[in-house]
Amino acid sequence: MPDAEQPFAGKPQDLEQATEYAAWLVGAIVSGRIDPRVGREAAAALNVLKGVLAAKDLTAWKVEQLKKKLLKEMQNSERDR
Repeated sequence: MPDAEQPFAGKPQDLEQATEYAAWLVGAIVSGRIDPRVGREAAAALNVLKGVLAAKDLTAWKVEQLKKKLLKEMQNSERDR
């Protein structure tokens, strides 16, 4: 199926888009627009992508938490001088 006929040109960039793409994929398989074997392969690849995107989001969240903690410690250190 051409990229132009797929949501996000077949390349979801974040978890929200990956979830939307998964919903579209199910509909495309059920309606017969995509062969079930192709759909299974696409779903497997999408699951890998979702795992990577989830790990990326979790890492970004952890970095933000550490930044906040460091900033708070720096502010406390300045106050103690």
